Amino acid sequence: MKKLSIRIIIGLLIIGLACTLGYFLFSKKGINITISNHTNQSISNCFIKINYTGAANDIVVPAIAPGKSEKISVKLPDDFTEGSLILYYTDSNNNKQEKTIIGYLEKNYNIDITLSVDDNGRIIFN
Repeated sequence: MKKLSIRIIIGLLIIGLACTLGYFLFSKKGINITISNHTNQSISNCFIKINYTGAANDIVVPAIAPGKSEKISVKLPDDFTEGSLILYYTDSNNNKQEKTIIGYLEKNYNIDITLSVDDNGRIIFN
Protein backbone atom coordinates (compact mmCIF):
# COMPACT_ATOMS: atom_id res chain seq x y z
CA MET A 1 0.00 0.00 0.00
CA LYS A 2 2.86 2.35 0.84
CA LYS A 3 4.51 1.75 -2.56
CA LEU A 4 1.26 2.59 -4.35
CA SER A 5 0.96 5.91 -2.48
CA ILE A 6 4.55 6.82 -3.36
CA ARG A 7 3.93 5.98 -7.03
CA ILE A 8 0.79 8.13 -7.09
CA ILE A 9 2.62 11.08 -5.51
CA ILE A 10 5.54 10.75 -7.95
CA GLY A 11 3.09 10.49 -10.86
CA LEU A 12 1.27 13.64 -9.76
CA LEU A 13 4.56 15.52 -9.40
CA ILE A 14 5.63 14.47 -12.90
CA ILE A 15 2.27 15.55 -14.36
CA GLY A 16 2.50 18.90 -12.53
CA LEU A 17 6.04 19.47 -13.78
CA ALA A 18 5.05 18.59 -17.35
CA CYS A 19 2.07 20.99 -17.24
CA THR A 20 4.23 23.82 -15.88
CA LEU A 21 6.92 23.24 -18.48
CA GLY A 22 4.32 23.08 -21.27
CA TYR A 23 2.79 26.36 -20.14
CA PHE A 24 6.10 28.21 -20.30
CA LEU A 25 7.13 26.66 -23.60
CA PHE A 26 3.89 26.93 -25.55
CA SER A 27 1.92 29.84 -24.12
CA LYS A 28 1.76 32.98 -26.24
CA LYS A 29 3.24 36.09 -24.73
CA GLY A 30 2.40 39.57 -25.97
CA ILE A 31 0.28 40.81 -28.85
CA ASN A 32 0.15 39.41 -32.37
CA ILE A 33 -1.19 41.72 -35.08
CA THR A 34 -1.81 40.59 -38.65
CA ILE A 35 -2.35 43.29 -41.29
CA SER A 36 -3.72 42.04 -44.63
CA ASN A 37 -3.53 44.15 -47.78
CA HIS A 38 -6.67 43.59 -49.87
CA THR A 39 -5.82 46.41 -52.28
CA ASN A 40 -4.06 46.42 -55.64
CA GLN A 41 -1.19 48.60 -54.41
CA SER A 42 1.55 48.30 -51.83
CA ILE A 43 0.98 49.68 -48.33
CA SER A 44 3.72 51.61 -46.60
CA ASN A 45 4.16 54.40 -44.06
CA CYS A 46 2.47 52.50 -41.23
CA PHE A 47 3.68 52.33 -37.69
CA ILE A 48 2.28 51.16 -34.38
CA LYS A 49 2.68 53.16 -31.22
CA ILE A 50 2.31 51.74 -27.75
CA ASN A 51 1.18 54.57 -25.51
CA TYR A 52 2.30 54.24 -21.91
CA THR A 53 4.49 56.13 -19.52
CA GLY A 54 8.10 55.69 -20.60
CA ALA A 55 7.27 54.40 -24.10
CA ALA A 56 10.34 53.97 -26.25
CA ASN A 57 10.24 53.67 -30.03
CA ASP A 58 7.37 53.11 -32.42
CA ILE A 59 7.05 49.76 -34.18
CA VAL A 60 7.52 50.22 -37.92
CA VAL A 61 5.29 48.06 -40.12
CA PRO A 62 7.17 46.86 -43.22
CA ALA A 63 5.66 47.57 -46.65
CA ILE A 64 2.90 45.07 -47.50
CA ALA A 65 2.52 43.98 -51.11
CA PRO A 66 -0.95 43.67 -52.70
CA GLY A 67 -2.77 40.53 -51.54
CA LYS A 68 -0.18 39.81 -48.84
CA SER A 69 -0.19 39.93 -45.04
CA GLU A 70 2.34 40.97 -42.46
CA LYS A 71 2.41 39.61 -38.93
CA ILE A 72 3.82 41.82 -36.19
CA SER A 73 4.51 40.53 -32.70
CA VAL A 74 4.63 43.09 -29.92
CA LYS A 75 6.42 42.08 -26.74
CA LEU A 76 5.62 44.43 -23.92
CA PRO A 77 8.57 45.59 -21.78
CA ASP A 78 9.02 44.36 -18.22
CA ASP A 79 8.16 47.78 -16.74
CA PHE A 80 4.84 47.98 -18.66
CA THR A 81 1.74 48.12 -16.46
CA GLU A 82 -1.04 49.62 -18.61
CA GLY A 83 -1.46 51.66 -21.77
CA SER A 84 -3.00 51.57 -25.25
CA LEU A 85 -2.03 50.39 -28.72
CA ILE A 86 -2.53 52.79 -31.66
CA LEU A 87 -1.88 52.33 -35.39
CA TYR A 88 -0.86 55.38 -37.44
CA TYR A 89 -0.94 55.23 -41.22
CA THR A 90 -1.37 57.31 -44.38
CA ASP A 91 -4.43 56.45 -46.49
CA SER A 92 -4.64 56.45 -50.29
CA ASN A 93 -5.57 60.18 -50.26
CA ASN A 94 -2.31 60.92 -48.40
CA ASN A 95 -4.21 61.77 -45.21
CA LYS A 96 -2.68 60.74 -41.90
CA GLN A 97 -4.97 58.39 -39.98
CA GLU A 98 -4.97 57.15 -36.41
CA LYS A 99 -6.74 53.95 -35.39
CA THR A 100 -6.95 52.70 -31.82
CA ILE A 101 -6.27 48.98 -31.88
CA ILE A 102 -6.60 48.45 -28.13
CA GLY A 103 -7.85 51.30 -25.97
CA TYR A 104 -6.89 49.75 -22.66
CA LEU A 105 -4.07 47.27 -22.39
CA GLU A 106 -2.60 45.62 -19.31
CA LYS A 107 0.51 43.55 -18.83
CA ASN A 108 0.14 39.82 -19.51
CA TYR A 109 -2.57 40.27 -22.14
CA ASN A 110 -2.31 37.65 -24.88
CA ILE A 111 -4.13 39.05 -27.90
CA ASP A 112 -4.40 38.16 -31.59
CA ILE A 113 -5.69 41.00 -33.79
CA THR A 114 -6.39 40.93 -37.52
CA LEU A 115 -6.66 44.14 -39.51
CA SER A 116 -7.34 44.57 -43.23
CA VAL A 117 -6.80 47.44 -45.61
CA ASP A 118 -9.58 48.20 -48.11
CA ASP A 119 -9.30 49.80 -51.57
CA ASN A 120 -9.64 53.28 -50.06
CA GLY A 121 -6.62 52.65 -47.87
CA ARG A 122 -8.66 52.48 -44.67
CA ILE A 123 -7.86 50.02 -41.91
CA ILE A 124 -10.70 47.64 -41.04
CA PHE A 125 -10.88 45.43 -37.93
CA ASN A 126 -11.75 41.83 -38.79
